[in-house]
Amino acid sequence: MWILHSTSEPKYRRSNRIIFNVFFSVDYSFERIQLLKFEIRDYSVGSSVKNTVSNLIGTCVFNLGELIGTFGVKLQVALNTKTSIVAKSNGQLRVVPQGLYRGWAIVSARLPEKSLPVILQFSGKNLKKKNKFFDETSVFFVV
Repeated sequence: MWILHSTSEPKYRRSNRIIFNVFFSVDYSFERIQLLKFEIRDYSVGSSVKNTVSNLIGTCVFNLGELIGTFGVKLQVALNTKTSIVAKSNGQLRVVPQGLYRGWAIVSARLPEKSLPVILQFSGKNLKKKNKFFDETSVFFVV
């Protein structure tokens, strides 16, 4: 079930490029599938029907983890007239475009600055000795 989070009108229109200048916040949970769906619709002036198939320009669905994983780089997803979600055998979800290709949507994200540092703690147990004498400098973690 999809829930409407935000709506926007285009800020800029240049030939076939439309820029939406709307920012909205979404809570991100690590290691949890969170799907986002974008629909671009044509709500022309004088249109009496708001949510019909005829005014759908394109839609895309992607996992929020894909966007967060790009670390500020823009995520480019294909817009189609219809997109569905299929569950794979390993429990993951896969987005399958089923309609006509309608172009690309470029989505970018910013992560807020954290006021507190992230603290990592590592420990090791029953480590095998590599030499006759245990050398503490030979055991290390790479992050």
